[in-house]
Amino acid sequence: MIAIVRYAEIALKGRNRNNFEKQLMKNIGLFIPGAKIKRVMGRFLIYDINESKKLSHIFGISSYSFAEETDNDLNSILSKAKEHSLSLDLNKPTRIIVKRVNKKLPFTSVELEKLIADNVLGDDFNIDLKNYEQSISIELINNKAYFFKEVINGLRGLPIGSQGLAIGLIRHKYDALASILAMKRGVKIKLVFRDEKARHLIDLLRKFDPGIDETEEFDDLPIFVGEQSLKRVTNGFELNPLLGFSNEELKQMLDFYEGL
Repeated sequence: MIAIVRYAEIALKGRNRNNFEKQLMKNIGLFIPGAKIKRVMGRFLIYDINESKKLSHIFGISSYSFAEETDNDLNSILSKAKEHSLSLDLNKPTRIIVKRVNKKLPFTSVELEKLIADNVLGDDFNIDLKNYEQSISIELINNKAYFFKEVINGLRGLPIGSQGLAIGLIRHKYDALASILAMKRGVKIKLVFRDEKARHLIDLLRKFDPGIDETEEFDDLPIFVGEQSLKRVTNGFELNPLLGFSNEELKQMLDFYEGL
């Protein structure tokens, strides 16, 4: 099995894009040690991977799919499409979607979609590109075609470690949420626990950074806190990403990250 990993916000980083991509590749390796990762045309391909949920915990990934690979010549593509069609339900409206990441191929996406519809699915299937319930999805990258059934949303944001270092002051669950939101913007967090009863929250934070460390010093770094007011809790430079959210919005965010 191969995972196609896509990223969006990193692609907007201009001259720094290469550094962001390298950081994301490094972070993927933390979650999937020993992974064989290849960078191709705005994607990462991860080889020999099980359908793991670990990719859904990595900031910087916009979406991913678990795919099968074949050559991108027409016969190979039609043969693999036929193989995939055998697992589809004839009674469900079906979509065929092809994306050419490699624009130099001798056929367009629409032309290939029509060839698959005519030569593989034929009249047995109800083709509906808008109100579909199942699909054959293909991405053409370099000299390969990748077939997959679904696109799984990632956490988006920026790779942890791409935007410097800060302290996460942890006293309660909303402090942990503040640190998670900082991680989503690419900040590497070092944890300071003010209350031993809150130490269990490190398990939540390690979902998103398996290598997160504790410290006893503030080191003159910015400090992320989870206050819902402008009240200061340290003498340092405090940042509070939770200001402006309602209690209900904060609960929804916390429930989301705890549920991953």
